[in-house]
Amino acid sequence: MNNAFGFAIVVATIVVSALAGTSAHAFPDMIRHNYVNCTACHVAPTGGGVLNAYGRSMSNEVLSSWGSEREVEFLHGTLAENKIPEWLNIGGDIRGIQVHRESPDKLSERFFIMQSSLELATTFQRLTAVMSVGYADPVAKAIRWTVSPRYYLLWNPVDELGIRAGRFTPVFCINVPYHTLPTRQSLGFSPGQERDTLESVWSGETWNLAASLSQTPQRPVATQQRETLVTAQVNRTFAYSYRAGVSYLKGTTQDFGREALGVHALLGISEKLSYITEFTLQKLTPANLSASSPATTGLYHFSQLLYEIKKGWNVYLMEDYEKSNLENSGTLSNSLGPGIRFFPRPHFELDAVFLKRRAASIADRYDDFAWILIHYYF
Repeated sequence: MNNAFGFAIVVATIVVSALAGTSAHAFPDMIRHNYVNCTACHVAPTGGGVLNAYGRSMSNEVLSSWGSEREVEFLHGTLAENKIPEWLNIGGDIRGIQVHRESPDKLSERFFIMQSSLELATTFQRLTAVMSVGYADPVAKAIRWTVSPRYYLLWNPVDELGIRAGRFTPVFCINVPYHTLPTRQSLGFSPGQERDTLESVWSGETWNLAASLSQTPQRPVATQQRETLVTAQVNRTFAYSYRAGVSYLKGTTQDFGREALGVHALLGISEKLSYITEFTLQKLTPANLSASSPATTGLYHFSQLLYEIKKGWNVYLMEDYEKSNLENSGTLSNSLGPGIRFFPRPHFELDAVFLKRRAASIADRYDDFAWILIHYYF
């Protein structure tokens, strides 16, 4: 266990991480511009999904190399400003990715659509209803427009407090847009793993508090694998651009129980430089604990160091680490490498990454892994 922590901490001081994502989550590195709460740009209290009017304006003023005020609007401002009422926010995402994998004995390349969805948010006074339509089915290799993977009703009794109920990803640690990270996918917080959730979030200037109660939907998960989950999170903001927090979860199914404790930090070192890191320890305990099926403890980690060369051009170093059983070296996997993210104009994002990746279950070596991500949001 000490060796695993030591490895992760040493590497985190040198390089940092992320892996390609499929959902319109928030960009936590925006903390370098003093955005410590997701509600500044997103309808959802924990970020991701449809943007509010201010969030759309930031895609031109802060993120993109070129653009105009009207260009950030729905359909690039081709509709007159008064055609879309103030109570309606419309958004959507189309993501495609070209993946390259190379090892001494195998070379593979693949292009696929990761996301194609539409999301609507309607607001009446302090009540907001949100629904997304469209799901990229990786098995059928098709977009299913009859599926609504995310929907909820949000009530804001005061500006700082958001209470919502529906189907979405509950709060835990950092909500990054890289769904294959160990801290997201392996812990059950990625797109496609949405839950029926009741959540409350307090977003203050100094303190951010969140708690949720959720359950895995009936389909497509088997009954014995449905999990009842409780999560809680506390964040503290320092000097307008530094934020540290602790997250906790406790989940139960018919087959096992789990507890996890995570610590994370978002550091806006300057307007051009940010550092994000997270460590989570998770303990799995079988329902029928015995010598043949003992409890196991795993470590999950990622970090990302990002630098803005000029407006719209970001380079970063990335690293992730997972060892689902600290006593079994065969469960170790990790990757590290550089990436570049480019926002040419509002609505467009390009992301290119090259990693050296190791999976001990396959071989004790680092193979090449790269991708180019194309993202259009409207």
